[in-house]
Amino acid sequence: MDAALLAPAAGLDAFLAEAAALLPPDALLRGDACAPYLADASSCRGQAAAVLLPSDASAVSALLRAAVRHRARLVPQGNLSGLVGGAVPDGSGRQVALSLARMRRLRAFDPLNRSAVAEAGMPLSELNRQLEPHGLWLPIDVGSDPAVGGLVGANTGGSRLLRHGDVRRNLLGLEVVLADENGSVLDLTAPLRKNNAGIDLKQLFVGSGGALGVVTAASWDLKRRDASTLTLFAALPGREAALAALDACEQRFGEMLSAFEVIGAPALAVTLRHFPALRHPLADAEAGCYALMQAG
Repeated sequence: MDAALLAPAAGLDAFLAEAAALLPPDALLRGDACAPYLADASSCRGQAAAVLLPSDASAVSALLRAAVRHRARLVPQGNLSGLVGGAVPDGSGRQVALSLARMRRLRAFDPLNRSAVAEAGMPLSELNRQLEPHGLWLPIDVGSDPAVGGLVGANTGGSRLLRHGDVRRNLLGLEVVLADENGSVLDLTAPLRKNNAGIDLKQLFVGSGGALGVVTAASWDLKRRDASTLTLFAALPGREAALAALDACEQRFGEMLSAFEVIGAPALAVTLRHFPALRHPLADAEAGCYALMQAG
């Protein structure tokens, strides 16, 4: 690897001066105003020289051009719902947070094609709220509320992976800004399910954590909401019984089985200890693990 790539940011002050000229006054934060952007959901915390809040892909492109020219270090951020510090600046105070929180528009929605193009800063909950009146949703079901760009960067799976798959399986296209000298914008958002025109470039960015470019929008293959669902929480002796239960459910429900989550008894005990308001649904059962199943 070129040692220059690991060198400290060479022109941080010059970059921030140029960024200030590119953005509105309230879109470049310094000092105490940066605090909401310095920690994720796990309380992993860092320090930032500044926080940038672009409102569209052209602004992201201009900022990346400037960052490459001045060798400034940017950390893309979505909704900061992660648990591993991937969207948090390090402790040096020499990195700059690039928050996409203001890029949260639903650019396009086609209910007949069951597709939508959402900007990277839109939270998953907001996307599904707008889709709900049409009986559609993006069936990535996680306990947090990630932004669209974070979903792509992590290739999120979630509880309904059995039936609906991960982000990669539900993604139709992407808009990505590359960290090159031109801040090149790749528009790959065409909402096509059958697209055999060469290499599927969008897949290069799925699960990359922002290392190959900043995702600014994504087009999605939406699903119809189930008219009804069946949910079951069961106590099981252990791992072998859980595998047998999964096999039985798959044979019984087939593709209707949407979720099968196994929870170890020690993990459930720790959760209940830290959240005393929660109720153990099967407190009298002697179990090695539990399974949460859903079909519909």
